Amino acid sequence: ADSDPFESMVGILQNQRLLNGQLYENMDRESMMTRTQQTCSLRSYDRLETTVEWVSTYLDKSTSQAQLPGYIIGFLAMLVWILNVGKELRDCTETLVVVLMLPPTNAPMMERRATSRWHCLLGVPRANKVVSIVFVIIPRLVIAVSLLRYGLLFLAGTIDVNDILLNAVALEFVKQVDEMLFATVAPPRLIDFSSGVTMRVATLQDTGRSWTLLDPM
Repeated sequence: ADSDPFESMVGILQNQRLLNGQLYENMDRESMMTRTQQTCSLRSYDRLETTVEWVSTYLDKSTSQAQLPGYIIGFLAMLVWILNVGKELRDCTETLVVVLMLPPTNAPMMERRATSRWHCLLGVPRANKVVSIVFVIIPRLVIAVSLLRYGLLFLAGTIDVNDILLNAVALEFVKQVDEMLFATVAPPRLIDFSSGVTMRVATLQDTGRSWTLLDPM
């Protein structure tokens, strides 16, 4: 005769309770209660039940139909994060192109406009270009790529639907830390000067000894 499958299941549960639930290392030292006693008295947090509830809501297996499924919310959050970091990567790429296209000069050349606070950089020494690329642009690219990768992993690993939006906002806060730090620590004169520099992809035309910056628009 075939053995009853419930008997083997009961035996497994008994062994689990004996080897894990009654283990001395799992006892509460203050109340001297075993893990089994803590679970039966509802003093122990039932992580498995909560995890099952989270996964059920994430996969839209719950009875509530008032909200979107978790996988749709997670997909939208990751899509917005990709677009957000993609804008940062594009800004870094355009800045790199502008720095590479600037002609090398003995000293920084700045064109100032008397009628406005805007000014345009016409040329910089090679050493300044190397320093800006190595210590500013490349680290910015590395940080953006790292934020993209670990941000997607962070959002994909969130199974609680209520925490997806909170984690997305937290990632945006992390992305804005450098700008908030600069706005708080930098001198007002430096902030005013940097806000008046236009960074745009332009075409450089050699006209003998001088360089003319042409607007592609």
